[in-house]
Amino acid sequence: MHADEAEDLSAELDARADAYGPKFTDADTVDSFLGKNGRFAKEIPGFTARTGQLELSRAAKDAFDRGQILVAEAGTGTGKTYAYLLPAILCDKTAVISTGSKALQDQLLNKDLPRICDLLHVPRNYFALKGFSNYLCKAKFAQFIADFKNKTGLAIEDPDPEHRRYVALVSKLVKFMVQQQSMADQDDPRCEYAEVNSRFPHDFIAPLCCDRHSCRGKKCKYHSSCFALMARQRAVRSKIVVVNHALFFADMGVEDNFDPTRPCILFPKYKILIFDEAHQLPDDGRKHLGREVSSYDIKKLGEDLEALIKAEKLDIIEEFKKGYARLKTAAEHLHAYLASRGSPACRNFLFYRYEDFDESSADPGRKYEKISLEFRRLMAELWTGIKEFHDFIADIKSADDEAFGSMSKELMQMRLTIEDLMHLNDEEQRQKGENVGSVEVNRYGFALKITPLEISGIMGKFFEKCESAGVGVLAASATLSVAGNFAKFRRDMGLGSMQVSELCVESCFDYASHAALLVSKDFPEVNTAGREERIVCMLEKLIGENEGGIFVLTTSVNAVGAFAESLRRRFMMQRRILVQNGKLSNSDLLKEFRRLGNAVLVGTSSFWAGVDVPGNALTLVIIDKLPFQSPSDPVYKARCDHYDSGLRQGARSFMELSVPEAVIELRQGAGRLIRHEKDTGALVICDPRTVKKGYGSLFMKSLPPVTICKDLEDLFRFKAGLKNFNRE
Repeated sequence: MHADEAEDLSAELDARADAYGPKFTDADTVDSFLGKNGRFAKEIPGFTARTGQLELSRAAKDAFDRGQILVAEAGTGTGKTYAYLLPAILCDKTAVISTGSKALQDQLLNKDLPRICDLLHVPRNYFALKGFSNYLCKAKFAQFIADFKNKTGLAIEDPDPEHRRYVALVSKLVKFMVQQQSMADQDDPRCEYAEVNSRFPHDFIAPLCCDRHSCRGKKCKYHSSCFALMARQRAVRSKIVVVNHALFFADMGVEDNFDPTRPCILFPKYKILIFDEAHQLPDDGRKHLGREVSSYDIKKLGEDLEALIKAEKLDIIEEFKKGYARLKTAAEHLHAYLASRGSPACRNFLFYRYEDFDESSADPGRKYEKISLEFRRLMAELWTGIKEFHDFIADIKSADDEAFGSMSKELMQMRLTIEDLMHLNDEEQRQKGENVGSVEVNRYGFALKITPLEISGIMGKFFEKCESAGVGVLAASATLSVAGNFAKFRRDMGLGSMQVSELCVESCFDYASHAALLVSKDFPEVNTAGREERIVCMLEKLIGENEGGIFVLTTSVNAVGAFAESLRRRFMMQRRILVQNGKLSNSDLLKEFRRLGNAVLVGTSSFWAGVDVPGNALTLVIIDKLPFQSPSDPVYKARCDHYDSGLRQGARSFMELSVPEAVIELRQGAGRLIRHEKDTGALVICDPRTVKKGYGSLFMKSLPPVTICKDLEDLFRFKAGLKNFNRE
């Protein structure tokens, strides 16, 4: 969908604003809905008015009405989703909600939005839009079914269980596709336009999804009924559009979409913008506003181009194979060189210097090696291969100019990315300090990346346009501040000089009575040999006697393995030890953990946030270390250097970057414990720096007001005196 089409749809939307249903009147207040005697308390069984929820909802409504920016921290249990959805639904304005994950999108779409809309008797005029690759491609699906019928047929009598499983998946997909098409034809508001990634195994469905390489645009015979296109049309027509941060930033990067008043290919012209899980914005922004060239992209582009040439029946297939062979060889040579520089599993390093970090050293040193002449030669070989391939595509004359044009544009972007990487070390670029180049390599391939060190400049310009256009903005999360201070978030988002309202709403949970925290200087120092074994030994009685499930949250994959091994030796006969090791998906691990009720789950980063296990299934959370970023991470190291280089006056990376980010991450991990007002449990932080170092006080001040225990005896006394310690 082009911008002019989006403009027309947005105008249509404005013209039928009355169809949005009831709105706030002068007599209506947030309290009349969320208050003690409000509609929600009367009509929702078990609903309880919460002071924090009312405060946040009032502030959100005011920001939306006035077109201002509100940064809000809402503690766990506040009910922030209802707090911002109520004014967003009842305000006579179009809204975009950006969430931290697809899972949260689904929760809003399938649970929260329909419940509130039905309660308020307003039309369900909302839609959850996901990235292009989440939707089933009709052209690929048609070819897949044709091949399937020719090769295997639809019979399920085959005794092979894998075949039967595969046939069952195909049958399920066909039924789902037919259902979605029927709903689309009827303009059913419940239609999700064959969003399939959340419903089918990735390895099965990924080859059948839309992708930018193979899309033929208007030349495709299914263009007019394309699910991905219809999803975007539906989004532009909706009063509320729910996206995730990745899609929001991807659109900003592709469209240069810094003007919220201008409809684009994804969003309508909105007047309300809500960032849920806003603490993720800095990291997500750096990730999705960057650029990369990977061996996977090169391989996929070649495969799709070959398929397009054959589909167009162009007499250039041999010439294509020769050109692609040269490019593929160049990529293979570079990969072989990069793989030889580090471990065969995975290696990340700065583009212009290879970095080794010795965690066992008392004085951790970094060894730098300037980029070698061989690396320069191989990069030049890759650049030449891409250039020649680009020139070849640019000269192709075909009826499908749109598809070839898209591929040509992508190859040009690859060329420019490599050129920019090769010039990042120039004096002028170093002085600017805006981007960092890095290399990621594993046994399968490589990725050459350009990542912005900060997104404050981009986001600052964006928020300025929001402010001037009267767009009401809410950035909300349970973890935005450091010891009650929003300075870091404001700095990261470029909000320093702008008029921004701030609100900090405490959780309604009684943490002091329901949760205890064990911190001690007696835990082994970080980076000491056998540390994981010693921690398990120290906590053996606590783990053995704990009734309910246990999380062991670590900061590295190596620690996951070490903890798992030690726990299995001691508790294999008492508890299931579930390990995040790639054999099961995170969702399957979590499902099994909840089912068992008393298991131990050992996991790393992805289990620190966005995981909800209320009740007796989780009563003990053990945190390995304070979650500082690894100093060997090349982008993080470059950000620290940027802080300490004098380019930011008075800035010191450790206290202004490392500590605040670790504080927010720790708050996320600790937040897994208490998810409901009746939940009880214990949190153990096994890092002596929490009490030994001066900065440890920032971590302690940022945690919920739990009961502090200095040793295990203190913790056992707390447990003995806590009625109903084990959750019912």
